[in-house]
This record gives sequence, C-alpha cells and structure tokens, in this order.
Amino acid sequence: MICGNFKRSSTATDNREPMPSGFGIQLGKLLVVFGAAIIIVGLILIAGLKFPGLRFGRLPGDIAYKGKSNSFYFPIVTCLAISAVVTFIFWLVSYFAKR
Repeated sequence: MICGNFKRSSTATDNREPMPSGFGIQLGKLLVVFGAAIIIVGLILIAGLKFPGLRFGRLPGDIAYKGKSNSFYFPIVTCLAISAVVTFIFWLVSYFAKR
C-alpha cells in the first residue's frame, strides 16, 4: 500500500538552516514601506479624480482610437512617466540604502 504510515528514521538529519535573526524585522519594514507606497499611490489617484487638471492616464501622446463600434486606448506616455517615477524612487532607495 502506497499511503501507509511513514515514520522518519532517527538517523535522518534536518539540513535546513534557521532563518537569520533580523529577517523578521527586515520583512516587517519592507511590508510597511510597500503599504505606505500603496497608500501614496491611492491618494494620488484620488487626487487625480478630484483635480481634472492632473489628467493622470490621459497624457498627450497616449494613443486613443474611437471607431464606430469599438475603441482602443493605449497609454504609452503614461506608462513611460510611471516607469520614470518608479525608476527614480528605486534609485533613491538604493542610494540611501548604500549609505
């Protein structure tokens, strides 16, 4: 029978290494930073709805096509702007983490 009672032999050793002691603290800080980033992005999106002058997602250069029965929208400039901002944020984090 394949699904029998399998017992661990007493000679088997556990090769797993324990987690580093500061791992939990680092993970906690990382989760707090990600949570703060999500809150900031949410506030920016809410502000974009309240202030139409920001036009987040409808920048000049975004591709928009409206036909008779279909439409297509590709926010290429918005993607580039978000990429530049995220790259700058990661650069700042890595710059200050090295100090």
